Amino acid sequence: MVRRRRFAGPGCQDGLVLLSGRVERFDSQIQPSEGQTGVEPCGIVAQGRHVRFDPARQVHTESIGRRRCARGRRHGQPQRDVTEGVRGTSVSHVLLAVARAPHPNVRERHALGKRRRGAGRGQGPVAARRPPAILAGEGLPQETAPMTSRERFLASMAYEPMDRAPLWDEGIRDDVRERWAIEGLSASDSLADHFTYDGREEVGFDLMPRPEPSPAPDHAALLRHLRTLYEPTDDRLGDDWDARAAGWNDRDYVLGIRVWRGLVQPLGVGNFRTLEPAFLSFYDDPEGVAALMSAITDCNVAMCGRAVRGFTPDYAVFDEPIAGAYGPVVSPDLFRRFCLPHYARLVETLKARGVRWFLVRSYGNPLDLLPVWLDAGINMLWCVEGVSSGVDCVALRREYGRDLRLIGGIDQNLLVGDGEAMEAEFDRVVAPLVADGGYIPLSDGRIRSNVPWPAYRTYREELARHVG
Repeated sequence: MVRRRRFAGPGCQDGLVLLSGRVERFDSQIQPSEGQTGVEPCGIVAQGRHVRFDPARQVHTESIGRRRCARGRRHGQPQRDVTEGVRGTSVSHVLLAVARAPHPNVRERHALGKRRRGAGRGQGPVAARRPPAILAGEGLPQETAPMTSRERFLASMAYEPMDRAPLWDEGIRDDVRERWAIEGLSASDSLADHFTYDGREEVGFDLMPRPEPSPAPDHAALLRHLRTLYEPTDDRLGDDWDARAAGWNDRDYVLGIRVWRGLVQPLGVGNFRTLEPAFLSFYDDPEGVAALMSAITDCNVAMCGRAVRGFTPDYAVFDEPIAGAYGPVVSPDLFRRFCLPHYARLVETLKARGVRWFLVRSYGNPLDLLPVWLDAGINMLWCVEGVSSGVDCVALRREYGRDLRLIGGIDQNLLVGDGEAMEAEFDRVVAPLVADGGYIPLSDGRIRSNVPWPAYRTYREELARHVG
């Protein structure tokens, strides 16, 4: 399968490039076209596909193929061992193009990832505790008595009887509301007047360095001021925390608390241009990165102790925006080394305060990291925009069983397509997972402005029909 995509940008040289957490090598066999100063065309092997820049047509051709060697060298430098982590060159334009490109066959991508993750099956704590496949039985018995949003969520996560599955929503953006106002939704109307939603709130303390450095410090400066930047102080909670917390014990809605903002964000990653220096730090200064993660975790553990007083959140959120369409941007081994102890420490801290459910909210396809998360005690997964990247919730339930609760999984692209295709996908994904429990059906990402109001109504009606 070959796809072509227009491409422009600064060039690259023979060497290494980080693509979805894998180090790949460049393969220069063609000469730069006239006028392309400093550009050296290259072929890039990236997780089962080969990407080659063709200067004559100014396009990249991409083909699905056999994964090739993941070793190489930076231009003009000796070869380095890259088998344990990541290495990058100044090719953020290539990383951006590859990470954002939708996978040509999402089912094939999931199957490929499943085979790769299963290569070492039978070793380690995840394999030892994984239950058998689900979705083969009749599902959970339904509770007929009406339940509150909180009762419904807790019952679903525990695979207990419930009156129906939880119905969540991420909120509607202003540009979407503007379109829908033209199509018949009154500006004064609340969507709750038209559809059923469960009540939910996420709270949290300030996870950022304080005071937040401006401009962002370099790596060395960041490490010099670690303890000052990540000091656990009451002002991280906000002035009204105690007053709000006083009412949380009597809530009938679902309450989550955010306790982690990601691995690479504290390293200064805000966009694709800032990826390279962050990833180089894993090799150039691993002790410094480890010290940073420890300082952040010390702060977050202390803040959890101050925040969770007099009430118990229903779940804790670990935000980890670390993946693109082709996988995570760090290897599982690197993530296990730098993050697993800190995830586990936060999980144990919150377990001691009565929290049972621990959610990783990620983007794209982070599934290669899932065994690490499970080892840390994570038991909920929400992959935003994961369906188009190869994340299949039904396949995940079959592979990981009831150890893993799931959120999302409804292909948003179907909202603007054929109604029959949407119905078929609901029958394939939503119906069996709702019956099995431990699943919150939700569109794969916030509703975009290309979704008409009638299409959204159809989606919500179909959702209501399937949740019981």
